[in-house]
Amino acid sequence: MSDPTPAPPAMCSPWAGLGDVPDQAYEDDAGRLEQWLGFASEVLYELTRRRWPGVCTTTVRPCASPRFSPTPTWWPGDGRGATGTCSCNRSAACGCHRLSEVRLADNVLAITEVRVDGVVVPSTEYGLADRQYLVGYLRADGEPRAWPCCQRLDLEDTAEGTWSVTFQHGGLPPMAGTMVAASLGAELNKANSGGTGCRLPKRVTQVVRQNVAVAVLDPLTLFQEGRTGLPEVDLWLAAVNKGANERPARLSWPGRAQRTRRMG
Repeated sequence: MSDPTPAPPAMCSPWAGLGDVPDQAYEDDAGRLEQWLGFASEVLYELTRRRWPGVCTTTVRPCASPRFSPTPTWWPGDGRGATGTCSCNRSAACGCHRLSEVRLADNVLAITEVRVDGVVVPSTEYGLADRQYLVGYLRADGEPRAWPCCQRLDLEDTAEGTWSVTFQHGGLPPMAGTMVAASLGAELNKANSGGTGCRLPKRVTQVVRQNVAVAVLDPLTLFQEGRTGLPEVDLWLAAVNKGANERPARLSWPGRAQRTRRMG
């Protein structure tokens, strides 16, 4: 199965908020500026190849795949191919046993809640390893906290025989990304509210209609070749996109020894 939480198609939260816009008089319509900050964040998210979606919150219903060899694959139980219960309740071949470690996703920021049999598990009984894995610690009775591989997907996670994990993943850009998102959002707000001093470039195209030449703004040229026309924004985009292209390759092979999990 594929990763439980693939890269989200849209942003979860904006890169910048009202407090990130310096010296901006928006008291008359703060809501409108906030909308343009969100728009600017989405544009920069796309221009940086969807690397920083913001902070996303996801709840998954893990269930071990029947193709168990030698490490089970986990996926969020959303009902795909399952009616009633996990397939491992019907076949021992899937390795229906209890596990102490479950892979959630890449770039997990925090685990906010774990439920087993409808009961919230104390946060002292689990942790996050390598920003990917939910790992069980000791329970209050001294026994190891292990995670079930099977559950009833036809029931809510508040019922017995179910379990779920709610966690935050994704991430915000570095501070410079927040700054340029605030800058671009503020200028877009000026351009669309009649404000003065807008620094976005004015691009005009001549269109001939019925033998009459009309000058119109061509919005499609504004972000041509991944640029915005704002020097600080374009400089940052060039830097982060170039850095992404120059990252060294990583070598991996089957049977490679598993390194120790890094907790936290």
